[in-house]
Amino acid sequence: MNGNQLKFIAIGAMTIGHVAWVLQPGVDVAWYLIVLQTVLRLMVPIMWFFVAEGCAHTHNIWMYALRMGIFAVVSHFAYCFAFGVPFFGLEGGFMNRTSVLWPLGLAVLLIAILENTYMSMPVQILVVLGFCVLAFPGDWSCIALLATVFLYFQRGNCQVQMIGITIIAALVAGAGFILMDWRSALLNVGLALSVPLLMTYNGERGKWKGMKWLFYIYYPAHLAVCGVLRILLHGDISLF
Repeated sequence: MNGNQLKFIAIGAMTIGHVAWVLQPGVDVAWYLIVLQTVLRLMVPIMWFFVAEGCAHTHNIWMYALRMGIFAVVSHFAYCFAFGVPFFGLEGGFMNRTSVLWPLGLAVLLIAILENTYMSMPVQILVVLGFCVLAFPGDWSCIALLATVFLYFQRGNCQVQMIGITIIAALVAGAGFILMDWRSALLNVGLALSVPLLMTYNGERGKWKGMKWLFYIYYPAHLAVCGVLRILLHGDISLF
């Protein structure tokens, strides 16, 4: 499949998962809702992968980082409205305070810095750790940041990329089992569902050039709709 086709699959999975969470928050629910939430996870590595691809093919990675940053700010308000998260500050906790676009935007900026700035290895490690701290409040936190950077620097080596995604899925599922319960572990196994799909990628973007702009519009728009559903169904409460 080409990039556009894979992105359409990711958009569909994302929509199904987010709407399912708004309809019935949490994972201690019916089996079919757990399945829907698992489907949501398969879109996450697809996002990591194509942000990394975007870094490799963009004409100006600094402008790409700026565009992702603007996109992350806009999506922050849509994300908070969708799930009942305070717009400002870390009230209610330090995790899931903003959308996945925040760590992904930071990943693009980190890749730009690593590719265009000479630093010794110890300094590089400190910079990466600093970016991990900055990314932590976002959805998927530093996992999204590190996974995107990993996929970028392993581009062209599909086998290593897919093994990496599988290992990440196993680690996240294991952490979910230890820190929460088997349901959380099962959901996060869904990350590995992206591997068979990504292995079909033919390296082509697809004929339609408007996909990136569709996603920039669709992502905050579908979150805004989720926010309306949240208020209608549950009132103005947090879903986390």
